[in-house]
Amino acid sequence: MAVSSAILAVAIMYWPLFVTPVAEATDWLRRARTSVLTREAMDNYRRAVAADPIDPIAPVEMAGWALRAAQEDPAERRALAQTAVDAALAAVRCDPADNRTYRTLSSAYLGRYAGSGDPNDVDRAVDAIAHAVTLYPELPDLRVDYGEALVVQATVHRHADRFADGLDQMRHALELDDRRAPDEIRRFPPSRRAAIRDRLRDLRARPLPTSGPTADRAGTTTKSATRSGQ
Repeated sequence: MAVSSAILAVAIMYWPLFVTPVAEATDWLRRARTSVLTREAMDNYRRAVAADPIDPIAPVEMAGWALRAAQEDPAERRALAQTAVDAALAAVRCDPADNRTYRTLSSAYLGRYAGSGDPNDVDRAVDAIAHAVTLYPELPDLRVDYGEALVVQATVHRHADRFADGLDQMRHALELDDRRAPDEIRRFPPSRRAAIRDRLRDLRARPLPTSGPTADRAGTTTKSATRSGQ
């Protein structure tokens, strides 16, 4: 009995030494995912990032939670949108080769634009999703997001050619999905394909943006701010 008690005491004493960053971060992630309050979730995600600062999962999830919370809480929209941008930038620093981090960053910039109205955030969003596409050009979902970002940019800057580029990206998403085998698990379900077609139809019925400067179809209208950490 005494030996067992001694072993237990030693184990408790040295337990912190056996808790790896991954294990600690996973525990905080679990707490964040089961949080009810936004403030609690943000605190838990921050602890997960601090425990394992090289893993992009926590900052990606944190950005997503902050964006959803911003939509539901107008009073805190700007602060939460900034939290989303900061978390997404942290995710990019963790893994700049992962298209998901740039996709998250693009969404975060668009979320911040919704609260601030700063057109530069739209350009940053386009830069980010364009970079995600270069990392995984065959992923249809990225093409849809790219198209939507271009449509927003076209509307904000009144670029008719950008608007056309956005529609092209959405059509290309359907083409890429068509190349997948019929039983491919990642293939868009019929409802998703129908939603993209409906979106294209609605956008084609919208008057084209006019009177804006001509944008370069191969690039964005502003210098990329994605990698400058803005």
